[in-house]
Amino acid sequence: YYYRGMHSSEFAQRAISNVEVGGRKIQADASVFFQSNLGLLPELVDAVRNAVDEGLKSGQASNEWLIDLFSGVGFFAAILQDKFKKITTVEREEGCLRHAKVNLSVTGEVAGGKPAGSVENVSAPAEDWLLDHVVDVPATLIVDPPRTGLPKEALEAIVGSSVNRLIYVSCDPVTLARDYAKFATAGFTLKHAEGFAFYPQTPHLEMMFVLARD
Repeated sequence: YYYRGMHSSEFAQRAISNVEVGGRKIQADASVFFQSNLGLLPELVDAVRNAVDEGLKSGQASNEWLIDLFSGVGFFAAILQDKFKKITTVEREEGCLRHAKVNLSVTGEVAGGKPAGSVENVSAPAEDWLLDHVVDVPATLIVDPPRTGLPKEALEAIVGSSVNRLIYVSCDPVTLARDYAKFATAGFTLKHAEGFAFYPQTPHLEMMFVLARD
């Protein structure tokens, strides 16, 4: 379409929105994905934060490194930035990556007055990044893949890494169950599960699984 002198692609990139959630301002535009149910989004934020805190407290995960796969605009990494010394976001969509760099560009201090850790925004498919990098520390891992779930190569790389705890955010319970079965075979158990009806009166359901292995 054509709107006030701009073609659709240009309009989408210039229609930038700033949303405050989880104590952070998050930037996105109409050309990238962002959760539309802003009333329920803080509930998901709290669930992810609690899962991260439990992992750090238990020692199953480390505050040395947060890896956010399929990171989109860097939403989860941004709201957790005050908890980690190093953050890596991995996203293949350049439009999302552009916003992630802004959303995690805070220098000096972040929420709570804590010093900001180092941030690396990587442009790559998650499975390629995992195959090219050795995760040999118990990093905190968040995955938020599309409806198709985790690529086989990504799942196998996670299982073969030193990650002992991961937070899996899913927009399709069917592919989540499929992937969980594979993680369970590799020794991971389900520690916590929550569902979020981001789109009421539809069959769509957002899920969060916390998986861990001893």
